[in-house]
Amino acid sequence: SEDSGYVRGVRSLLPESGNWGFPVSGQSNIIHYSSGYDPGDDGVIQAGYPANPGGRFQDNHDGTVTDRATGLIWQINDSAFLPVGSYRGYLSWEDAFNYVREMNIRHVGGYSNWRLPNYLELHSLFDFSQFYPAVDPIFKNSVQSDLHWSSSSRNLSPSNRHWAIQFTNSHGTFFDGSTTTAYVMAVM
Repeated sequence: SEDSGYVRGVRSLLPESGNWGFPVSGQSNIIHYSSGYDPGDDGVIQAGYPANPGGRFQDNHDGTVTDRATGLIWQINDSAFLPVGSYRGYLSWEDAFNYVREMNIRHVGGYSNWRLPNYLELHSLFDFSQFYPAVDPIFKNSVQSDLHWSSSSRNLSPSNRHWAIQFTNSHGTFFDGSTTTAYVMAVM
């Protein structure tokens, strides 16, 4: 038979390697049904950090959540639930940066170093065991199940495109930031 693809093996971090690591995907269903030959199915392995009873996200009780896998600190409420100045809800890509600037001016949560997350940081929030939105339950009642802007962009002629991620299902693509609006979830 002919090979149809490649598989790259990975191994988990050792406990002594520290607290940060690649986050658990959240997949709990075994898609490749156990037959004794598929011990690597993500639903079986649950590889990633943290796999401890404390959970991945910690509510800091100041409007922020710490991701114990990446070390990032997120606002718990996106722009739909946390208006800042005149910025709220769906925003253009430019206004997403204005929203974050206003967060810093107003010291939201007591901090002044908020920023728009890049595509990979934003995508790291997804929990594939969740839908509507597809994020950890700590965010369930504080983020919209819709597009969210990242700070990442791509230079495409005739105009630039900016990456946004759909919080319903973790699908990301790029949009024209002058005609598309999305929510904002800041990070530091």
